[in-house]
Amino acid sequence: MGLGLSLASDLGRKSFSDVARLARSELRLPAPLDAFATFEEGRDVIYASLFPNEEPVAVMIEGRRLLVEARTSGLGPGYHATLVDCLDRMALLGGLEWRETEDASDETGYFATRDPALLQAEHATFLAALQERVVEISADAPSGRNIQINLDLSRFSLGPEADVHTQRGPRTRDEFAGDSPEAHFPWWTLGLGAPAAASLIETLLWTEFKWRAPLDDRDDVVAAALLRLADIAGDLAPPAMARVRLFLGSDAEALGVDALPPLSDPPMIGYARWPARLQFDRGWSAVLPGHMSALSSDGGKRRGWSAEWGSCGVTVYEGLANDPDPPPAIDEMMPTDNRRRDDDVVLGWSEAGSGPLARSGKIIAYAPGTLLLLSLSMDEDRRGWTEEVAGSVGYVARR
Repeated sequence: MGLGLSLASDLGRKSFSDVARLARSELRLPAPLDAFATFEEGRDVIYASLFPNEEPVAVMIEGRRLLVEARTSGLGPGYHATLVDCLDRMALLGGLEWRETEDASDETGYFATRDPALLQAEHATFLAALQERVVEISADAPSGRNIQINLDLSRFSLGPEADVHTQRGPRTRDEFAGDSPEAHFPWWTLGLGAPAAASLIETLLWTEFKWRAPLDDRDDVVAAALLRLADIAGDLAPPAMARVRLFLGSDAEALGVDALPPLSDPPMIGYARWPARLQFDRGWSAVLPGHMSALSSDGGKRRGWSAEWGSCGVTVYEGLANDPDPPPAIDEMMPTDNRRRDDDVVLGWSEAGSGPLARSGKIIAYAPGTLLLLSLSMDEDRRGWTEEVAGSVGYVARR
């Protein structure tokens, strides 16, 4: 279900290499969104993925005809109009003449009319039909829960429970039914002005930002895009950008950590911040905030990880129980106030302390040949978190 854009042109004497080169050059969104573009080539077809969670644009050769196909109802009218601009540049630079045919057309009418009001109206009509369909499906709870609109939440493991998950956050059924087009589409207005930049920031914070310092090239792309979009959005930028700048090391001293609300305070922007089962080495796992999925490791024979967010932190240590320098006897080091035994796993936990930033927790788990230690620090508001994490610890023996 979606709005499509499909156009055709005579191929002329162009080869597939010519078409692919032209697509890679001109099928790009304006900066800073252009950094998200990736391309994949197949037999007589090139797929251009221009923005997260939107379907790739397909440019393909059929006989002596060049065909382009795209879905634009994921991002909205602004994306649709921008894509048409990209195709105009391809036509100008490549000597193409895009046209609508019996099997290729712009379902919004925008290619022929260039009417922004018509383009937005068609997207609003599409959204109304989508809302009606989703309400119908979600009415049959619980099977109707966790409907995903233009999202793949499988990468976030557990994720939040909601009737509907959108690119701009989770919704109840009634909230989704009442969403205006401006509140639903990440790119409602034409052009990349302040309103579009603000809603695209919100989308990236929900679906792409990891809520930690960047660790790889993809993180760097997301971070750079957020900071540039914030410049464009100005006063319209979401308040959460203050926390983002802190993670990225920008204006950290001026903002002041203590002046910022804890990350646990609503709204919990970011699907990556919801609970996820994180897999450690040697068979251990535990449910922790999802943005901790890339904990830093200190290397060495005994593996260790650490991560912090807001006023909480966790250190994970995994060791072999028969290392040359073994840890203290299990009974001596394991907390005695709370214990559980599951098959071959023995686990204990404790939590103590009071006052701001003074509460700490310890979890120790043992299975034949392997040991897991989790050290937690938290503010007073997270009292009981140690027991929650301890209850989530899992172990699968390696074969």
